Amino acid sequence: MHSRMMIVAACAAGIAASPAIGGIGLQDFIVANATGEIFEVDGNSLATTQISMIQQRTFGFNEMVFGGGNMVYANLNGILIEHDLMTQQETVIFDVRDHIPQPSINYTMGLAQLSNDDLFFTINTQTPTDSPRQFAATLNLDTNEYTAGPDVELATGLYFDHHQLSDGTVLSADYGGERILRQDITTGMTLESFNVGYGVVSLFQQGNSIFSIAKEGEMFRFDIADGSSEYLGTISGAGNSLIAATVPAPSTLTFIALGGLTTIRRRR
Repeated sequence: MHSRMMIVAACAAGIAASPAIGGIGLQDFIVANATGEIFEVDGNSLATTQISMIQQRTFGFNEMVFGGGNMVYANLNGILIEHDLMTQQETVIFDVRDHIPQPSINYTMGLAQLSNDDLFFTINTQTPTDSPRQFAATLNLDTNEYTAGPDVELATGLYFDHHQLSDGTVLSADYGGERILRQDITTGMTLESFNVGYGVVSLFQQGNSIFSIAKEGEMFRFDIADGSSEYLGTISGAGNSLIAATVPAPSTLTFIALGGLTTIRRRR
């Protein structure tokens, strides 16, 4: 395993207070905060507009991924749900209690949609008599079949996100350890560890660029070649406890923007 120190292209002090760099030029994307509010982010200004809200209890909400159409999948630390951004209707598609022997303390963390459309996440489990362990898991969305994979390196706390790089390889956000890890999900082996110097809550990709987001909305372009993080600006208007980010189809955001906010207001 290789470990690399971070290089941040911004002053370490005052990052959160720095304005967004004008004209970043990203495709619009969506983020969510720890209370379950979901926002569209303008890819140029990083300003936000609320478009939906998680209806389930959001304690432990830690990641979401775009699922096509109006759907996102969300990890609520123990359950995975399908959430309709337009209607806010939700369906539980996985409950860890159905698969892990009790009594035990179980956390489901991170979320990535693999190239075969399976959902990938990790499970941290501890029983009264055994040491904690963390392992890879997948959920087939067509058959709802759950598969437990190999043990992975224990995060400093928990992994807040996973992002597929290639078949069998993911980036994992170790929030507490301020690291991004490159891991082989077929063996569980950590291939590289990048010490980035900030707690990463989410990772997503547009084109060939990978982006990371910190809790208070600081956004970086992450270079896997050298482990550097280029500060781009701070997402505004979504609170100071961001937890998830994903990239939907542009047509999805256009459609939701026309009616989603009306649904939110009606349900409050």
